[in-house]
Amino acid sequence: MIDKMNALEKCLKMLLPFTAVASISSTSNAQMPDDPSYIGDVDPAARLGVLGVNVGLNGLICGIVAAVEERREIFKDIGQCMGGGMMQYAGMEIGMNNIPVLPGIGLRAVETGTSIIDNTLAGREMFEHLYYEFGPALFKIDTKNKGFDFYWRVAPVIGLLYNYTENNEFNWLDSFSYQTFVFNSHAPVTPAEPQTGLAIGNIMMYNTEYPGTKAHEFNHVLQYARFRPAQLLVPEKLSILEDTFHYRLGEDAVSLMFWGVEEIGCIAAGNQYCSRRWWNLLEAESYTMETAYGQGRDQP
Repeated sequence: MIDKMNALEKCLKMLLPFTAVASISSTSNAQMPDDPSYIGDVDPAARLGVLGVNVGLNGLICGIVAAVEERREIFKDIGQCMGGGMMQYAGMEIGMNNIPVLPGIGLRAVETGTSIIDNTLAGREMFEHLYYEFGPALFKIDTKNKGFDFYWRVAPVIGLLYNYTENNEFNWLDSFSYQTFVFNSHAPVTPAEPQTGLAIGNIMMYNTEYPGTKAHEFNHVLQYARFRPAQLLVPEKLSILEDTFHYRLGEDAVSLMFWGVEEIGCIAAGNQYCSRRWWNLLEAESYTMETAYGQGRDQP
C-alpha cells in the first residue's frame, strides 16, 4: 500500500505543472526590490486596469468572432460580451472579500458572466446555457430546451489527489464559503520552501499561517472558470470527449498553455521567484485583485 501511495504521489508531482494555473504563491514581497519587473506592493487602484482589460478584451474577441462569421448584429454581440465581462469582474471583486459565503456568490457571478460570453461566441441566446461547477463536476443548465447535463475536468481531480497525498487538511467551512474544495497546509514556510498557497484547476490550498493567500488562490480559481469558453476551440474530431465521455478539455488545455508560457519566462528569468513578474499575466492579475482582501495580504 505504501509503495502504491509513493507511486501515486510521484505521478501527481509529474502532472502538477500541467494542471496548475500559474498559481503558486510565495511569501516574499522584497526579494528583488530593485527589479522593476518584480511584483512587490500593488496599488489597489490597479484593479481598474483589470476591469478595463477584462471588459475590453471580451468585447474585442466577440466582435472579431461575429465579424468573421458575418453575423448581422456585431455590436449586439460586443455589448453582450462586455456586459458578461463586467459581471465577471463584479464577481471577482465580491470573491476577494473576507466575508463568509460572499466568495461563493462571487464565483457564481463570474460563472454567469462567463456563460453569457460563451453563449454569445457560440451564437446562442444570451442565457441559453448556464454552467456552474463544484470541484471536478461542471453542471450545465439548458434554459431553452429545459435540459440538464454534467461534465468533468482533469485538473480538479489532480488537485484533489495532490492535496490527499500531501496530507493537507480539508477545510469544510472555507469550502462552503468559497463553493470549491479548500485545503490547508501546516508545513513551515521558509526561504527554501516559500510556498504559501496553490491552486490546481479550481482546487485551492493555503498555508494556515498566511490566510490572506486565500484571495490570491481564489482568483486563480476564478480564472479557471473564465477559461470555460475555450471549449469552443476544441476540434470537431475531439467532440467525442464531451459528447460521449462528458469530459471538458477546454479549461485544462488553456491551463496547460499558460503554464508553458510561464515556464518559458521562468527559464529566461532564471530565478525561483520568477512567477512574481508583471509579464506573468495571470499572476499579475491575482496579485492585483488580492488587494481587495480584508486588511491585505499576510506577509512574513
